[in-house]
Amino acid sequence: MMRLVAGVVLGLALAMPAAAQQGASPVDKVYACAGTKDDAKRLACYDEAVGRLKQAVAEGEVTTYSRAEIATIQKEAFGLFTSAVPPEVEKAAGKNPSEKLDNVEVSIVSWREDPAGNLVLTTDTGQVWRQSDSTRVKLRGAGPWPARIKSGTFATFFVKIGDQPAMRAKREK
Repeated sequence: MMRLVAGVVLGLALAMPAAAQQGASPVDKVYACAGTKDDAKRLACYDEAVGRLKQAVAEGEVTTYSRAEIATIQKEAFGLFTSAVPPEVEKAAGKNPSEKLDNVEVSIVSWREDPAGNLVLTTDTGQVWRQSDSTRVKLRGAGPWPARIKSGTFATFFVKIGDQPAMRAKREK
């Protein structure tokens, strides 16, 4: 139930631009039915409003995301210069948009060295990070290797793999 409520609220936030052009959103129309006193009229109102909401979902006008899905999106977008989750969606999910994610825990599933001898790392979420300093890191054994990627100042990031020293890196993908 909580997922449905959070999803509808998030869907409303994502549908706001379209709703502004077409009047009330499909979710607002469902909420408006609650004020109808006559039972038969209220049921008819809900039937019509839910039908419009289903159509909006089917047409892609309204999309729902759970809080867990938003957290996954944020983790996968970590290190990019644009936010993958609009602030109004973060707020609807109970998060403060000004509190940015400053680190993520990932697994390094593969690595290689570029021609300059810098590591190029691929995470379990498909992110690709390239080392941008001269810190020597030796990956031992077979992966995956646990890692923490932390944001620094001025759009820098540090990758710490297991007990190895942290290295400066830039996200490429």
